[in-house]
Amino acid sequence: MRHEIKYIFSNDQLSIFMKWMFSKTNFNKKYPDRLVNSIYFDDVFNTSANDNLAGISQREKYRLRWYNIEINNSSNFEIKRKVNKLNSKIYFKLQNKYKNIFDLSNSEIAYIFQKTIFEYDPKYNFNLFPKLQVQYFRSYFENIKNIRITIDKKIQFWSCPEHHKMFYGYKYPYWANIVEIKFEQDCYNYVNDLIRKTTFLPKRHSKYLAGLATLNEIKYI
Repeated sequence: MRHEIKYIFSNDQLSIFMKWMFSKTNFNKKYPDRLVNSIYFDDVFNTSANDNLAGISQREKYRLRWYNIEINNSSNFEIKRKVNKLNSKIYFKLQNKYKNIFDLSNSEIAYIFQKTIFEYDPKYNFNLFPKLQVQYFRSYFENIKNIRITIDKKIQFWSCPEHHKMFYGYKYPYWANIVEIKFEQDCYNYVNDLIRKTTFLPKRHSKYLAGLATLNEIKYI
């Protein structure tokens, strides 16, 4: 379980944040930048999206995620859980028998995901449907306390037609950069002191909801 504090920045605001990070903190580059790819899934009632919009304190998101273009070696189905202000993830490795996943339709991928999580826990006895595809570049920074900052840039959304293959069709660019500070519970006071000295204002944000709003599926500010 960990905390996640998010910021929504324009390009100019991001430049100011990075100057602060390099001059006033001891965060250093942790990994090379990576291309992050995600497909989000939801049930027929859009429960995951609606729970997030309503600010339900205990909720889940469902996605397939992989990095760069190596979908078979770096891909995981994920259930991301939020309980009050804390987040956790459950990972399910994409099985080798699905190594030709680029040849599958979005609905076939959703079926594999639903079957996988049902085998993990029979409470997941609902059908999943593909809802949104997201791609962006992520930079990683970390300090000596293992607090991580990620910076997501050049975010793009695609619709997710059930019978098409992934990343089919028109892509919709998103204006914002998303910065997240991620840390364990025992670092809460340290991070609180760190950001209290800045003028940056944390905000709730979900790429899933932002993407659905970009596609005019929901209203989200």
